[in-house]
Amino acid sequence: MTYLRRVLLATLAGIALLGAFVAPAGANEPKTFFTIGTGSVDGVYYPVGQAICRMLTRLAIDSAATNKPMVRCSAQPTGGSIDNINQLAAHRFDFAVVQSDIADAAFSATANDGVIDMSNLRAVFSLNAEPFHLVSAKNSGIHKFADLRGKRVNIGAPGSGQREMMEALMKRYGITAANFATAAELPPGAQTQALCDGTIDAYVYVIGVPDTGIARATDECGAYLVPVQDPPARALVKDVPGYALATIPKGMYGTTATNIPTIGVVATLVTTADMDADLVYALTRTVMENLNEIRSFHPALAALNAETMSQYGIAIPLHPGALRYFKERGWVASTAAAK
Repeated sequence: MTYLRRVLLATLAGIALLGAFVAPAGANEPKTFFTIGTGSVDGVYYPVGQAICRMLTRLAIDSAATNKPMVRCSAQPTGGSIDNINQLAAHRFDFAVVQSDIADAAFSATANDGVIDMSNLRAVFSLNAEPFHLVSAKNSGIHKFADLRGKRVNIGAPGSGQREMMEALMKRYGITAANFATAAELPPGAQTQALCDGTIDAYVYVIGVPDTGIARATDECGAYLVPVQDPPARALVKDVPGYALATIPKGMYGTTATNIPTIGVVATLVTTADMDADLVYALTRTVMENLNEIRSFHPALAALNAETMSQYGIAIPLHPGALRYFKERGWVASTAAAK
């Protein structure tokens, strides 16, 4: 048995014996099953959740028992960041992957309609950067965000971080849904096909690069990416924690011969302040010491760095369990993480 396995077993066994991993009200036994809210099955969040669950389930096997996991984990596909926050607040999820802007909005009680205020929201660690993609159809005549007026645009499904960020940008540009010829609300899995079929002129997507759907749109349908970093977008970044200037590197998609300036967010694993600190510590340590496995699950995760994940893009306080591990490693926490 490896040292890491022994450490994790000891931690999780202690949690199980003490009942610190809190069970639902009225339950007779400690909870040994937890869920991670993710996103669309064809996005990045879902494989991230699967990777974390598989790792923890495998490492938490109690070899002295019947070779069954002491702790089981399930990655749940969802409608996205807003859905995840609401499910977390309702205690249907134990952890969730969300955009940094949505995490900040929920924690700071500045969220738009549809997002529950969560002052008890805490970060575990950050993941990959997620640039805002504005994908336009060939011959659409869209060369900047303001050109979306009068066009058929997929603004994202209700309850998604994609939709939240799009509406924040629309407000900065003085655009409403009524200014579009069509304001579609398609889920990510349907938007590329709609663009290729000529049903929409453009769609927006907040996703790590590269994304297979966007690659298909550019490679097979002649779509192209539009820069989104002019003054209104920059003002949004300046005013709202959780947003940052970003770049879609050249060569990521078939028609991008140059870097595409845009804005973006950072995917963040979050939980609630009352989640057991020992469990969060064990989860954080396990992921940080097995990053190669996480990196292999999606190209957008290939550049993950453990120390960077303790600070980069974290817009809300760190959970004490995660903070304990990061302090042990000597990594300096951000101001937000140290609150």
